[in-house]
Amino acid sequence: MAAATCSCSRRRDGSRGQLRGSRRGVIDLRSDTCSRPTPDMRRAMAEADVGDDVYGDDPTVRALEATTAALLGKEDAVYMPTAP
Repeated sequence: MAAATCSCSRRRDGSRGQLRGSRRGVIDLRSDTCSRPTPDMRRAMAEADVGDDVYGDDPTVRALEATTAALLGKEDAVYMPTAP
């Protein structure tokens, strides 16, 4: 089994680290700093409806919470992202 290179773990000598035991084609989801958005992703981000979720203004978060509540048969839901 060949190890896949991790695009975000560069060593001091400039070489890339390896994801041990991984197969080629594996998507590295360890950090958002590893990903490179495509032009379509950048366009979607630029055109997205946004708002301040603290004040309940973000339409995407409100839609996600409403969909989740309905899916689970609950009165309401809350989106709580986490980060390391």
